[in-house]
Amino acid sequence: MVAENPFRPYDKAMCVDSHSETDYVLLLNKFNVLNNHLLMISQKFETQTSHPSLRDISALLRYFQRLSTQDSPGRLLGFYNRGLYSGASQPHKHFQLVPLDSVSFPLVDVLDTYARNHEEGKFGHHPDVPFKHAFAVFPHKITSQSLDDPQVADTVHKTLMNALEYTGTLLKERENFEKEASVSKEDLDSGLRSLVVVSRDDDGTEDRHEIVISESKAPSYNFLFTREWLFVVPRRAESAGGFSVNSLGLVNSLFVKTDEQKKKLIDEFGCAKLIQEVTFPRQE
Repeated sequence: MVAENPFRPYDKAMCVDSHSETDYVLLLNKFNVLNNHLLMISQKFETQTSHPSLRDISALLRYFQRLSTQDSPGRLLGFYNRGLYSGASQPHKHFQLVPLDSVSFPLVDVLDTYARNHEEGKFGHHPDVPFKHAFAVFPHKITSQSLDDPQVADTVHKTLMNALEYTGTLLKERENFEKEASVSKEDLDSGLRSLVVVSRDDDGTEDRHEIVISESKAPSYNFLFTREWLFVVPRRAESAGGFSVNSLGLVNSLFVKTDEQKKKLIDEFGCAKLIQEVTFPRQE
């Protein structure tokens, strides 16, 4: 399968911020589901199956710092859909930012309340979230600092890696890389996708990136964060009942195109059942 890369070249009319000395561009999402829905993309091609790097986190936090005000810190929700089953729409590495006042995010409100009422540095799981996840509250000394501080990015990145260990994602990844058996037909049918991504420079120069998206070697997860906390959810399916679920779906914000889809979602599924179908059960 061949796919055109919509981020190389990106639409200059959508550009919010771009600096030649950085590795990233901030764009308005032309297929936005919310007002002021932003994308942070890597200028060079990287795949959406890679983990967020320390460099990625540093850039994200710089944009958090610039887009938030002193009067309303943490008014942004950032998220990253990693892997085949995460709801990622493009194979080129990209992070997304949305204002928290754009729409109701019920689970975000629950996580915010917990973060305010519990000790800083809390790590583990939220008692009221029924599916497998990791939840971490950042120490106040981190959230009160400038997000441009390298120490903040380092703490956030280390916390993310700890969350991936806690959910078993990194262990699963290591175990599957150590296996040298050939890919089974079942894996080929349901957990493997080959893709050629065509990128173009402004001068028309074409690059082709042949990638294999393997669920066994790059287990899917959703990573969500605010200035105060992060939330990681491993995935076992991309959709259920014809409804695709990405990071926003996991915090109970699901979007449909028609009244018929809305009725089906409400009458046959509901948010809780749909999320249960695409995540793993929580293990105490």
